[in-house]
Amino acid sequence: MKNLFITFKNKGGDHMKKLFITFKNKGGDHMKKLFITLLVLILSVSVFAAGKQEVVEAAEKEMLIRLATTGSLTNPLYISLKQFGDLVQDEFGDKVKIEIYPSSQLGAEKEMGQGILSGSLQGAVLSSNTMNMVGNAPELLIFEQPFLLESIEQAYTFYNTWGKEKLMAPVYERTGFKLLSFVCMGATVMVNNVHPIETPSDCERLKIRSWESKVMLTGLKGIGANAIVLPYSEVIPGLQQGQIDGLITTDMHVLTDGIIDVVKYITDLRIQYGFHGIVVGLKWFNNLPEDMQRKIEEIGDKVTEFSLEMAQENRLKIYDEFEKKAQVTYLTKEQRAKFKEKTGLSQQIVIEGVGQDLWDEVQKILAGI
Repeated sequence: MKNLFITFKNKGGDHMKKLFITFKNKGGDHMKKLFITLLVLILSVSVFAAGKQEVVEAAEKEMLIRLATTGSLTNPLYISLKQFGDLVQDEFGDKVKIEIYPSSQLGAEKEMGQGILSGSLQGAVLSSNTMNMVGNAPELLIFEQPFLLESIEQAYTFYNTWGKEKLMAPVYERTGFKLLSFVCMGATVMVNNVHPIETPSDCERLKIRSWESKVMLTGLKGIGANAIVLPYSEVIPGLQQGQIDGLITTDMHVLTDGIIDVVKYITDLRIQYGFHGIVVGLKWFNNLPEDMQRKIEEIGDKVTEFSLEMAQENRLKIYDEFEKKAQVTYLTKEQRAKFKEKTGLSQQIVIEGVGQDLWDEVQKILAGI
């Protein structure tokens, strides 16, 4: 009989373990197969134990969640994102660390979206238009159509009852994002420093800033404006230096981002209702434990409700503040219809992008809200 001691060490353990193996020599054969099999088994158990411990150690480490937005500290985009971050922090405590970067600190929305896809950023507030800057999401062009929606309430009802599950969430996931919450910044107004705007002809030759959207640029061209694409961070200097005469943006952006202090005229145009989503990287989200995924989705729904309440409250206050600093023009339903007619050329661009069937289905859904 020959005795063999095999000694190995458990990673993270504080003692050595020995395995005593006894075998017989038979015809000079040392039963090598048995020895090798046992040795592989022992090493496998040791590696498994070490790997399991590493997983436990990783799970115990603080998870850094970096979030970003173009919105300033008083902007609903930032406020909604902070609400999301606070609720996640409350839910998971010292298991996570939330960092939020407001006011375009990490770049424009396009750069934020690219950061999420690369993994350098976990989440952000991004407009539906941004999805087409960082991926292929032509269906979301439908939200760019001028005068598609009639009110904030209609926008949220559409999102909650049909838009998220049937349209938006699948498209976001295909593009590499997980859509968690909806934030509407309010109605899009037109502001300028030249004269009041009541009819499409009042827009002729005005240098109006727009975001990079073929749909919106075509719509502005339809009403006679000279549309100029300019980064949002350059809007206020552009107005002060005369690079642009005015711009279209949401009423809340005008109020919270300092635009109200550098414009003379505001028209309650309601050409669009901004669709923004709180999103995270799909790959990052799918790697989270299932219970954590579920709780984060629940938090996202709570923030959607929070942002709707905030938008409704803000709507009542915005124009009181506008009237303190600028001349405000309120359009009648008939006046707004003339603008809608002039921006009609953009509709064909949208239909070509989303398809006639989706266009018709969305129109049907909205008609019932």
